[in-house]
Amino acid sequence: MANKDNFRVVDELLRDIMKDVDETLESVPFGGKVFIASGDWRQILPVVRRGTRASIIGSCLKRSYLWNEFKVLHLTINMRVHLCGNPSNETFAQWLLDVGDGKNGNHLTIPDSMLVESGSVDDLVDKVFPSFDKPTLSTSCILSPKNKTIETLNDAILERLPGEEEEYCSADYFAEDQAEQANTYPPEFLNTLSPAGLTQHRLRLKVGAPIMLIRNLNRADGLMNGTRLIIKKLMKYFVEAEVITGTRKGTTVCLPRLNLTPSDDSQHAIRFTRRQFPFRLAFCVTINKSQGQTFDRVGVLLPGPVFSHGQAYVALSRCGNQKHIHILLQPGAWPDENTSNAMKNVVWKEVLV
Repeated sequence: MANKDNFRVVDELLRDIMKDVDETLESVPFGGKVFIASGDWRQILPVVRRGTRASIIGSCLKRSYLWNEFKVLHLTINMRVHLCGNPSNETFAQWLLDVGDGKNGNHLTIPDSMLVESGSVDDLVDKVFPSFDKPTLSTSCILSPKNKTIETLNDAILERLPGEEEEYCSADYFAEDQAEQANTYPPEFLNTLSPAGLTQHRLRLKVGAPIMLIRNLNRADGLMNGTRLIIKKLMKYFVEAEVITGTRKGTTVCLPRLNLTPSDDSQHAIRFTRRQFPFRLAFCVTINKSQGQTFDRVGVLLPGPVFSHGQAYVALSRCGNQKHIHILLQPGAWPDENTSNAMKNVVWKEVLV
């Protein structure tokens, strides 16, 4: 979900451009251009660092001066469910809408058919990845709310993938204006840091492993933030991979190391650059990162409750077939110790109005 400020900037830019054509267009929204936006208020709202409920809702497009200029059209068919070709999935589609609208209250009861009853992470992995061939790895994924969980699980699944493992270590160094910090902190300290927007210092990879880009590289080749690929060859200075999502699916590309900086280094006293590959392993990704993705099999690992508006809805709606969704609730994900088939569902209904 885009922040309302993004729309404000585009509006001001188009007005400024079009006023050279006709001065009256400076007062017309988007300079008189037709502007089409799509979105789902049930999904995750704009991320506001350390934001309150009011500040998060206030960052939505509905709180923008431009909202009244839009004509709202409603889509009525869940295409993920519809393409499965199973009429019984219409009930599942309605259930998903109820989840997104918060009609089940603050706690959501999960159907027994979706639960991993054993409570074992290994069983969850077996259900989502019955094999490690290319078709399965391309269309299956495990989702979890936090980066810490997915990093641990990605490394564990990588060990089960056949093949020889290669390890790539990053080169970390301080920003130019913090060169004096190099006398205080050794390079090994920077290696331990893992802020948002960066890959790990030690990146373990295998041929055949799925990866996801964390940077926009080349729009023409479909290499955008969130693009998923399968590793085909591991070289010393670059990785050869095949795109498995989007319009460029099947294209083989070479991914070099890049100089990466944290997505918001103003939150850290230490600012540094990490030279590493711009992707992460994608056996498991965060729920936020999975928005816009479609999978044939989905696992949802909840070691604790979801903590943001729409996370439960996004996780459950990545697959159109209810039989291929597997949920593992670990202690802390349900309301109390006596209920093992319910999860928290954060929905702010004033956003949906």
